[in-house]
Amino acid sequence: MLGGALIGLGWIGYVAALKTLTVAEVGVLFMTFPLFALLFGRALFGERVTARGLLAASLIVAAGVVVAPHDGGTATAGAILLALTAPAAYGLLLNIVTHKTAGLGGLGTAGAVALGSVIALAPLLLGLPASAIVPAGADALLWLIAFGLLTALIPQLALATFAPRIGTVPTTMAAAVELPATLAVGWLALQEPLGANDLIAASLILVAITIGATVAARR
Repeated sequence: MLGGALIGLGWIGYVAALKTLTVAEVGVLFMTFPLFALLFGRALFGERVTARGLLAASLIVAAGVVVAPHDGGTATAGAILLALTAPAAYGLLLNIVTHKTAGLGGLGTAGAVALGSVIALAPLLLGLPASAIVPAGADALLWLIAFGLLTALIPQLALATFAPRIGTVPTTMAAAVELPATLAVGWLALQEPLGANDLIAASLILVAITIGATVAARR
């Protein structure tokens, strides 16, 4: 529940940072979550930082840098810290799910994480008008339910079920597929062109995932 509460608050920092930073800049900062996962794993759970894990995490950060805009940006220290709350919370959550929920089961873990997020965000929602919370039309509500199932419930169940079995590093590397998946959806669904930097970044992620898979196989 604590992990869920922190990730809920972390997403608020992520959105708040978008007032100053571009989507690409915030997205790149989010890709630092593997380094936070390694840091929290070592500091809180005594997990040894291996050369393979550090290499894989570094490849993911490098992939984020490759697709970043190189026009000088608009980053400020405060905005960067706000944006980093989401990857820090996610890195901690990955460790909690991996190390502390083996006996709880996938559904119980996912439910506890969701409940923690609801508890943390409820006070903020209470201050909003109903029109800002409840969709005005049935179509919008159906879309939200569909997105909730496809992008939240199913992935969270998969994470909660398999993370304790494969370990922090493989779980973190698998989660990094978000970046190439985002590029692929942009290309297939929105006809956004893929540049050389995008393909290089996706390749780096795939190499990192492969490294993570070898760690899982050893487990």
